[in-house]
Amino acid sequence: MVANGDVFHRVFDTTVFYETFGYTKEISILRIAPDEYIWEIFTRAGAPRSRTCLQRLIVHYLRAHSPEFMQLYGNVADRLVGQCRPDTISPVPFCTVCFMHPNANR
Repeated sequence: MVANGDVFHRVFDTTVFYETFGYTKEISILRIAPDEYIWEIFTRAGAPRSRTCLQRLIVHYLRAHSPEFMQLYGNVADRLVGQCRPDTISPVPFCTVCFMHPNANR
């Protein structure tokens, strides 16, 4: 991943990366590729979850797997905890387990 032209993280374990977005082995067995899953769930018109949610899950992944991200952007990322407004973004039960949700267990 790149910010300001500098690479600060490389995804070496794509399984863990895609699991962050809810992609599972069961979904892969259905022959749905990870990028197709992300398109259907987060980015197509009328998707059940928002692009904002996708971006926040990327932050969640980086907080857990990128010391460089935390060094560069950790203060900003930490301030996002509990700041989501799921009623205006992705009103689904999945949101309550997200680190951004105001009532999530952290």
